[in-house]
Amino acid sequence: MLKICFKTLFETVIIQNFIIMVNLSKYKALTDLIRANSDFQIRNDKVFCQICTKGFKYLPKEGVAPLTKHLRSFTHISAKKINDGKKQSELVFSHEKSNKYSEFDKDLVEAFCAANIPFKKIGNPKMKFFLEKYCKIFVKSESFYRKFILDDIYKSKITDLYLKYRNIPIYLIFDEATTITGRSILNILIGQCGEYLLSPKLISVVDIDKTNAEVINQRIIGTLTQLYGGNINYSLLRLLVSDAAPYAVKAGKMLKLLFPKLKHVTCLCHMLHRLCETIRQNCTKLDSFMADFKRIFIKNNQEEFIKNTQIKLPKFPVLTRWGTWIECASYIFKNYAILLNFFNSNPTIYCQLSIVFENETLINQLRFVNNCQFITEAINKLENEAIRTEEQVKILLKVISKVHEDNDVVLVKKMSALIKKNPDLNFFLTYNAVTCGIEEKLFEYVPLVSASAERSFSLLKILFTERRTNLTPDNLEKLLILYYNK
Repeated sequence: MLKICFKTLFETVIIQNFIIMVNLSKYKALTDLIRANSDFQIRNDKVFCQICTKGFKYLPKEGVAPLTKHLRSFTHISAKKINDGKKQSELVFSHEKSNKYSEFDKDLVEAFCAANIPFKKIGNPKMKFFLEKYCKIFVKSESFYRKFILDDIYKSKITDLYLKYRNIPIYLIFDEATTITGRSILNILIGQCGEYLLSPKLISVVDIDKTNAEVINQRIIGTLTQLYGGNINYSLLRLLVSDAAPYAVKAGKMLKLLFPKLKHVTCLCHMLHRLCETIRQNCTKLDSFMADFKRIFIKNNQEEFIKNTQIKLPKFPVLTRWGTWIECASYIFKNYAILLNFFNSNPTIYCQLSIVFENETLINQLRFVNNCQFITEAINKLENEAIRTEEQVKILLKVISKVHEDNDVVLVKKMSALIKKNPDLNFFLTYNAVTCGIEEKLFEYVPLVSASAERSFSLLKILFTERRTNLTPDNLEKLLILYYNK
């Protein structure tokens, strides 16, 4: 009996030892697998897959089977690929970030900004291959160039502008426009009073939710706060140039309460364009004809017109371009005989135009508008900012004199109203650089037009296209300031 019990006990011990040895072997294999594979992590009584966020019971008796099965699963392999891709991307970006960019990187970004090439083009495989092959330099990621180098270049540019204009008498030009997506953009330009032949610089591009005097003033004050490092010098802002919109005039009035030496002038080109619009509104017959004239010409063969008439195509009116309606009307008047002959030789297409063309009222209005071409000539001269203040004033005075000389009641009345509504225009109408005091000498070279603002919006249209409507306000400002001030 004792012998049997001893034998049973012995066998039990052997079996238990065997189980322990097996379990130890499985435990070692399990531990080795976990150590060898960074995807797994032991948490309390579980083995946790960090890639798939899945847990397994940590029991030696289970061995490696559940884990190896998981490692071979489609779910884990797919998740692993995605994770490795993210890590690689982060690694590359981290490497790029840690290394200071080269002169090549800086010049590349500046070239792309100046040429208005989107940064995503850098990521184009062919572009990247070309640059690396012929420039013998590693091309970094699109995000690196945009987030770091663009930001550094912009900060350098804006800092230079702040340092240049911080301690000198300045003028500001501001205007607002709407993008193709309906965003309202306020552009603010800065220049030095008395600075000869140098154009103003774009210093601020701001998305605004409302276009009113209060919002405009907030943005202008904000820009000046940045310029002066938080402590505005209220004596250095000497001139404000804007269009004649009611909100702009009101904004000027409010700013003059803060800046004691500030003069506000609404753009002379806008002013003369308003005169052109008055002419158009009072020549209804001609205005209707020109609308048909543009529509029919655009729809039909323009090459045939050039071939048969031997004259250039007309420059059709663009309402946003100053004085273009008058220029088109003058073209029609000067080429009247040629156009009439062409219309009559193509009765099927131009019948509507030929019938109206010989109307006496239309002819008289054409003659009158042609005599008003001196207005558009003045606008073209004033758009050139590289002229002295006195010269700008002389151009305007000639227009005023001619309007009164022609004695058209409507135009005389309109001209007087435009002068009256222009806040500080009278100061400049009597300005004389020779006889003025030392303080007023600052106005010898200042723009009395906002043509620079118009040009900044022309560049905005080139930059902000249908394919780049997702530009953030921050990136839009950086790109446009670098693009304009190149």
